[in-house]
Amino acid sequence: MVAGDAWEWDRSLPGYSASAGWRLAYSLRGPTDLDVEWATHVTASGDGFAIRIPGSVTAALAQGTYSLTGFVSTGADDRRTVVRATLLVHPDPSSAVDARSHDEKTLALIDAAIEGRIPPDLEESTIGGRQVKHIPIETLLHLQGVYRTRVAAALADDDAFGTVEAVFGFPG
Repeated sequence: MVAGDAWEWDRSLPGYSASAGWRLAYSLRGPTDLDVEWATHVTASGDGFAIRIPGSVTAALAQGTYSLTGFVSTGADDRRTVVRATLLVHPDPSSAVDARSHDEKTLALIDAAIEGRIPPDLEESTIGGRQVKHIPIETLLHLQGVYRTRVAAALADDDAFGTVEAVFGFPG
């Protein structure tokens, strides 16, 4: 999911139909919290539910990993959890934030060090109380391979411009 995009999906829950009075809501907890509420973002669609969260709402979400919980209820005393999932929110690509992952940033630093263009403020630093002046080229080449593999795997797993179909199940 991408912050700033409209998030839309339809959901049907056997045994908890909208036409029988069940109301669906979601709670998104992580770096930023969001409550996806009945009537505001969730409406009845026949026996199922239509979830529509505008981009103006998702734009406020910070990049990171979130816990998504969906629950239904017909009143104040009968809530039932029907969805538990982990959700990764990517930053709004139109924002000025450096959206590179830790692995991408680290690979760029390793590449710069190998090319002899490491930023001057990183030529000497202190890490965990230990002063580091340089990293041997053998170590840099090994780390470059490790981080290239991580970045390539992340890019292969992340189709940022494709359509993702999310299927939620009952906890259990």
